[in-house]
Amino acid sequence: MSQLLRIILINTHLKGVVELQMDQHTNICGTNASGKTTLQRLVPVFFGELPNKVVPKTRKKFDEFYLPFTNSYIIYEYRRDDGGVCQAVLTKKSDGGLEYRFVGIPYQSEHYLQDNGQGDVKAYSYSEWASIVRHQAAGQISAKIGATSEYRSIIQNDTGALRGNSADNLKLRRLAAQFALVSGSHKLRHIEKLVSAVHAKEGKMDTLKAMLAAIFEEDGVTLPATKVKNTKAREWIQQMRQSKGLAGLHEKLDRLKQLARQTDALESQLAGLQPRLQQDQEQQQAQKADSEEQLHALRRRFSQLKEQFQEQENELNSSLSRTGHDLKETQSRLDRLQQRFDAYEADDMAGLQRDTDALPLWREQLQQLQEQYQLMAEQHGDLEHQLGLRKIQLSEALDRHSARHATRVKELQQQKDQTREAQDQKLSELDQAFQNRFQQQQELFAEQKSECQSAIAVLQSQLNAPLETE
Repeated sequence: MSQLLRIILINTHLKGVVELQMDQHTNICGTNASGKTTLQRLVPVFFGELPNKVVPKTRKKFDEFYLPFTNSYIIYEYRRDDGGVCQAVLTKKSDGGLEYRFVGIPYQSEHYLQDNGQGDVKAYSYSEWASIVRHQAAGQISAKIGATSEYRSIIQNDTGALRGNSADNLKLRRLAAQFALVSGSHKLRHIEKLVSAVHAKEGKMDTLKAMLAAIFEEDGVTLPATKVKNTKAREWIQQMRQSKGLAGLHEKLDRLKQLARQTDALESQLAGLQPRLQQDQEQQQAQKADSEEQLHALRRRFSQLKEQFQEQENELNSSLSRTGHDLKETQSRLDRLQQRFDAYEADDMAGLQRDTDALPLWREQLQQLQEQYQLMAEQHGDLEHQLGLRKIQLSEALDRHSARHATRVKELQQQKDQTREAQDQKLSELDQAFQNRFQQQQELFAEQKSECQSAIAVLQSQLNAPLETE
């Protein structure tokens, strides 16, 4: 069975080599404006449609758009009804326009593309391609065909358009016998119009009538005349359309009646619900007023509690400041006492006190020494006896003074220990009293702060709670 097998595009509006399989179902996917319809427009051209008719008027001509370079090719590979595979190759003329060639062998990429060995593929120029194909398919390549009508006659086997015995017609008939889709007496005249209509999805009666009229006009067919006037035909058509639309109008009327009944029922239900809605609205408004009044009362209470909390906080802060000031003064006083005590010990005031206490004893000794000196000066006799007696007296006096001195030292040491112990005890009592008072103030402050935070959290939760209930 004859059919189009595939379309190969080389250096066309798409870069590189693009191949479309046409012998089975083919799916062309892509985003909007990616070129799907542009590829599909090439199908009618194969069957003989004028190339410039498939290109939108807003674009360039067919050869400028699809064949922009001197090595651009559009290749149609197809199978004839006798099983032979041929090619229809479209190239660009040097002065603009298209040229068609038929090749009697299947498509082979090496006939069109050249690999330089570095992974780059380059298409041959037209002259290089023609020489390669003539060598590979000797006698199976046609000459250049510059007219689309001649190409259409060959591919469709339209021998009626090739009547005559001129050399060109004979040559075209030979090409049709060699490269047409069908052979013998079969022909595919006007197939390009049908393919274009299918491709454009034009299934409307007006489009089909215009296409058939063009075919009949080309074939010279004369349509029979009718005696029915246009006005009468239009009346019949109008009556027929009205009769067809009457059933639909009855159905619409039934639906409208049903909708009217449903509307009446809904209106009656709404009328019954309106008093209840008004009553609910009044209740909700009263509840809203009560809730707003409660909210205002809670806000006033919250403001009062906040003021009380701030006053208590200020009082506690001032009390804490006073306590801290008293503590600093007590510590500074203790430091001064400690410094005085250290200076007292450094100056050896205890030794000076002992010396002061021993001063009367020293005076007595001095007086005794003076008396002794007088006795020694007045009496030169019995000095040794008197000296012994004096030594005994002095020894006894020394013992007495030593005992008094030891007793005094012991008393002073006890007094010093008692004074230090009293100072340490007083300092410990002051520190303990300060710690107890500071701990009590902290506990009182924490308790009042916790109570205030709890009250604030309760008030905040009451403020955030929804006012309207079910």
